[in-house]
Amino acid sequence: VLFEKQRAVRGHLPAVDEAGGLTWPVMLVYPEVDAASRSCSSAVYTVDLLEAVHESATVADMLAMVLPEEESMQRLPVDVLGVFTRSRVRVAYKKEWVAVQESLEGASDDEEVDIDEVEGSWVYAKPGDSLGKILQQRDYVIPLFPVLYVIPDDFLPPAR
Repeated sequence: VLFEKQRAVRGHLPAVDEAGGLTWPVMLVYPEVDAASRSCSSAVYTVDLLEAVHESATVADMLAMVLPEEESMQRLPVDVLGVFTRSRVRVAYKKEWVAVQESLEGASDDEEVDIDEVEGSWVYAKPGDSLGKILQQRDYVIPLFPVLYVIPDDFLPPAR
């Protein structure tokens, strides 16, 4: 499903700026949270597409584009618990998640594609980490474009 959301906005591609730096589309994923179990759902989520993020932009810069600073400000429509604020979240990516190559070959834009995620751990980025630093990590696989998960503090990331 997540890969399908990326394919739906396929026209957004990385670009090189005048100084030779890269600008990327970045998908931020907000998993649904369960207050009772303090966990995030792997099946239900909302996404934001940041259409052009320079590789020098930090995690804090990206969060400032989409999240309120404190819970007293405007909440995201999906944030019923008030946990998605800049000061109360961490940004992570799933190590080594990949699409099954056979399912991508010959698939048209209208076809659904099956995605398998390799079981692995989550890697948390620091607020001062740049997008470029994250993308250079050996264990980060860029699907169509960068995908980062926004996980509320004290919540477990999605199990899969």
